[in-house]
Amino acid sequence: MRDGQSKIVAAFLGYKEVLVRVLLRMSVRPADIDDILQESVTRALHAENRGPLKHPKSYLYTVVRNLVFEERERRGREIQYEINEAILSSDSTPVDEELHHEQMLEIFWEAMASLPRNHQRAILLRRLYGLSHKEVARKLGVSVSSVEKYFAQGMRRCEDLMLRRGYGFGDPGRAAVDDDTKVCSTAVDKWQIDD
Repeated sequence: MRDGQSKIVAAFLGYKEVLVRVLLRMSVRPADIDDILQESVTRALHAENRGPLKHPKSYLYTVVRNLVFEERERRGREIQYEINEAILSSDSTPVDEELHHEQMLEIFWEAMASLPRNHQRAILLRRLYGLSHKEVARKLGVSVSSVEKYFAQGMRRCEDLMLRRGYGFGDPGRAAVDDDTKVCSTAVDKWQIDD
């Protein structure tokens, strides 16, 4: 670390490649990596200005991970809003819009069916039952970080399939299906959560 250089900046410079690999493992699009890294350094520098950080590398990792989860939650809220709007306006929705929303739900459930069982269960327990990551981890008998991984990877795969099929939400070119709230119950009957 050079004299006068922030511990966060020094940690970032020495740890950047590791953070990039972490982001790629979390299924972050390569185009989004620089933005996430920039925001994480900005947040970490603000925290460092409030007081010294004992473990700058760990802090950067935590900030990066939290930024990814925040973005997934934001996109999830967007798709949930779209789905809710479709349901609420179903009585007055033109047939082509109603068909569009039905197809969107079918694509989502098709994507869910393609996921490994733990990914499906993590998503359904979070979305349908509103359980926290900790509660889902306890129910599945795995660690909280495994649940976070299952949830993030599963939602990303659903999101990618929906995008390939033309059902993107939020930012242009992005699909958003990650959400912590309850999902439409119309297609839920076929899914079982084993206790």
